[in-house]
Amino acid sequence: MVELVVLYKTPHDPEQSLATGSAILLCAIVTALFLRVSMADFIRCFMRTIFQLRLAILTVMFIIALAYVMNYSGMTFTLGKEVASLGKISTALRSRPTFWLSMPPLRRHALVNRVEVLRS
Repeated sequence: MVELVVLYKTPHDPEQSLATGSAILLCAIVTALFLRVSMADFIRCFMRTIFQLRLAILTVMFIIALAYVMNYSGMTFTLGKEVASLGKISTALRSRPTFWLSMPPLRRHALVNRVEVLRS
């Protein structure tokens, strides 16, 4: 028989996501008023910043959407449970590939050859 697992008893609160962005916008407006920046310059600067960060904003939106779907569909719980059930094999599978992928090729080469890499 399949056991029903309830992950969350309350729905997601969208106000929590907006708190940081609202605080940053408020600080930007107060700073613009304090430095006596014209409204046109402030809007131009704001739009230029949004344009420069468009890919980062889109990436964060997709990651949050994926996390939301994975959490509420039970995929995160299922993946975690399956990886935990592997025991010692899970440590071997996730530590070495993560280690080698996280290192830049130059440092990896230096580590293999036992040579220190000069910091630039």
